[in-house]
Amino acid sequence: MKEWHAEPSAVGCLNALSAALGDPTKRQSPPRIVGRDGTTVMVRGSGNRDGRVSRENAMAILAQKLAAKSRGAAVVAAALLCAAPLSAEADRRPPTAPVLSVTETGTTHVSLRWTPSNDDSPYIFYQVFVNGSASVWAGANTSATVTGLVSATAYLFTVRARDNGINWSASSNAVSATTKPSTKGSDNLAPTTPGNLSGFDGGCGEAWLRWDPSTDNVDPPLVIRYDVYVNGILRPESTVTGGTSTVAYAAVEGANTFELYAVDTAGNRSVPATVHMELIGLCQ
Repeated sequence: MKEWHAEPSAVGCLNALSAALGDPTKRQSPPRIVGRDGTTVMVRGSGNRDGRVSRENAMAILAQKLAAKSRGAAVVAAALLCAAPLSAEADRRPPTAPVLSVTETGTTHVSLRWTPSNDDSPYIFYQVFVNGSASVWAGANTSATVTGLVSATAYLFTVRARDNGINWSASSNAVSATTKPSTKGSDNLAPTTPGNLSGFDGGCGEAWLRWDPSTDNVDPPLVIRYDVYVNGILRPESTVTGGTSTVAYAAVEGANTFELYAVDTAGNRSVPATVHMELIGLCQ
């Protein structure tokens, strides 16, 4: 007989199922579940202190039983463990609030860092708010840079943590930061030329471009913009900020020249990096 380990609240559900199936051993402890195909599963409680079903435990049981090609009773028990008990005992405990600080400011960006939140789940994500409105989704990272800000302007930042149960923490401490004055007119140095520009034929006239980031005397790499020209014509749909890859589209079938410029927040433009590609089969 196969044993199926369940936590206390799941045992109650399995007892109910046992009675519904007419299992003659339903009054015994531990209960047994008998499937229509004759397979039998014995249920033992695992003694979870707070009486909740552990998602990790339930999924481990399901994986183990299905991997062993159990049928009938095992499938019924898995449904009970992974559906009703889990939904009835949903995680409602929010993560703790992060502690936020400013690490760097520029003319159009502010960089932030915060302490990790604590939660009963290992999966915690973070949302940055600027002046009370959602801005950067940081995922599981504990730092982020908010870009696209106005120079010489004060902003208020907070962060909230969220777990897999969609429970939101309280807001972090609020921190203020003022972006630096614009460098236009005083910053006359262009970023360095993007390094090691290469292209890959992605089909349908797509050129998948990659490069090493440029550096600048004022701006960090995250705020440097990259403009792509195809045969001398700007392709704004291929522009990226702070990235090191993009997709550009051939202007004509056959030989195409791709030029990549790095542009800082003062508007200074680098010498371009260039790559030549033969692209056949335009789909545009």
